[in-house]
Amino acid sequence: MKRLAMIAPLAMASVVAFPSTTRGPAFSAPATAADSSTTDFEVNGLHIILRKNSATDVVAANLYLLGGVQQLTPQTHGIEALLLAASGRGSHRFPGPTLRQEVARLGSEITVGAGEDFSTYGLKSIRSTFDSTWVLYADRLLNPTLTAADVDLVKSQMITGLRQVDINPDELLNRLADSVTFVGHPYGLATEGTEQSLAAMSPAHLREYMQRTFVTSRMLLVVVGNVDRPKIEQLVRTTIATFPKGNYIWTPPTPLVGKKASVVRQVALPTN
Repeated sequence: MKRLAMIAPLAMASVVAFPSTTRGPAFSAPATAADSSTTDFEVNGLHIILRKNSATDVVAANLYLLGGVQQLTPQTHGIEALLLAASGRGSHRFPGPTLRQEVARLGSEITVGAGEDFSTYGLKSIRSTFDSTWVLYADRLLNPTLTAADVDLVKSQMITGLRQVDINPDELLNRLADSVTFVGHPYGLATEGTEQSLAAMSPAHLREYMQRTFVTSRMLLVVVGNVDRPKIEQLVRTTIATFPKGNYIWTPPTPLVGKKASVVRQVALPTN
């Protein structure tokens, strides 16, 4: 079953309140003394939360793209998931396998994920390779090549994954439960897409979606590690903050109205 997800997996040691509802769901900070290790600031409308931790050499960053399924329509199921996944096939400065090879050479990690409430674009590295990893991370986000061959490959992988659900009893049960519970609700849209929606998408669709929705007012960057604010500001200002500011305003999903519904589906499964 789908559920609202918390937006602070990186800020584990602190609870941060968003300055306004234009940034995302607000969380109340506990009534304790101010935490000088955590700061929040903006660069060209990009809200940044920095948690400095000098006890570790690992630096982690997550860029949250707010909105989740509220960004989608019945025709664009899965478009953001496809875009983020396909971006890993190469960028302007690091085409083809070069991007993946360089990330592996540095011992770093770049991850993506699409959820009902937000998508994530993550980075993990050690302090000594953080700057070099950031170059790869930022270019993948800003300048993905999105060739037809790469997009078709990722589409086929995603469609195969969707077909696997139909032969997994537990996953199929969850999908059927969602299809009944969220009829007419934004959560009824599939972040991973459908076979029909994915098959219809082209690199042009992905570029149009990216140009229309990748704005800094929709983004939240959370960084945790032994890194200072001036360094983050410098890296962000010349990369992610060059996206248009836009006028995105986050709103909560519409309330779920309980409805009586049922679904019956007979399938031949290899288990009882």
